[in-house]
Amino acid sequence: MQNYDFDQLNLKVVISQIEFARRMNARQWTTLKALSEFRFPLSANEWSDPDMIALFENGLVCCRPSEDGISTSWAASDAGANLVILRAENSLLW
Repeated sequence: MQNYDFDQLNLKVVISQIEFARRMNARQWTTLKALSEFRFPLSANEWSDPDMIALFENGLVCCRPSEDGISTSWAASDAGANLVILRAENSLLW
């Protein structure tokens, strides 16, 4: 059996994301759920909002240039989308 270094699997990041998710407020969960289904333009108000910045800082959302290259959109990262699914399937954890 192969031994894996704890950091090689990014378990520290995953555990940190789960701990943060347990402290998220209803607005953050609603935003993350919407972003797991659709991409939205990222406004200056959202970029300056501490609740939304926390989603970025914890790797639950990411931003990308839109197809037209003029605006920036944001969406849930794989980790964020997976947490939305996990929360929907097992509400007792949250």
